[in-house]
Amino acid sequence: MKLPAINFEELNFFTILLRSLLAMLISGMIGFERGLKNHPAGMRTYILVCITSAMVMMTNQFAAEFYEGVDPTRMGSQVVSGIGFLGAGMILVTNRDKIKGLTTAAGLWSSACIGLAIGIGFYEVAIVVGFILLITLTFLQRVESSLRKKTPWVTVFVQAKDVQSFNEALHFIEASLVTVTFIKPLVNNSDQLDYLVRLVIPKEVHPEKFFQDINQLSGVSIYESEDEYN
Repeated sequence: MKLPAINFEELNFFTILLRSLLAMLISGMIGFERGLKNHPAGMRTYILVCITSAMVMMTNQFAAEFYEGVDPTRMGSQVVSGIGFLGAGMILVTNRDKIKGLTTAAGLWSSACIGLAIGIGFYEVAIVVGFILLITLTFLQRVESSLRKKTPWVTVFVQAKDVQSFNEALHFIEASLVTVTFIKPLVNNSDQLDYLVRLVIPKEVHPEKFFQDINQLSGVSIYESEDEYN
């Protein structure tokens, strides 16, 4: 008896089951790695985000097949923008004035995008990207930690009330013998100015005292990112 050929791009019970299980498997592995490091989002959160994103795309595909004029990517685009609210809840400022959770938030957004790819039947990209994400979160984290021990640079998040306050902070940094190698303005919806700044801190400068002193400046707040170690 010859079994009927299966079209993995069509939407039927078998492909729905396959896509749901694949979304659970890939996101579960990524979430498990985050959970091992005691991050806010673990295996269950990643699975819920990914499998729901897959469901959204399958629902959109179903609507596009049975109803005319339906954009098969419209619902998926709302997931990409909406997941930002959930990711924002993962980003914290610790009592040491360091930002924590950026990698977890980015991973959660990536998990949602993987779910969208699986939901539309783009299995190949979901598997490849999922594998690359796992390598990034595990192996590359060790490589980065090893490199950071040899290089005295650190990336910080700077909030300033105006350009003058930011320039005063830069003058203070230069006077402290710390070198600025990179400045990237960030877009926000507030009146404050946000920047990502990379600093090279020489051995003779004590990092904790440097950050304590610079945060005493009026109109400026600086947070070191802990995600470079996680």
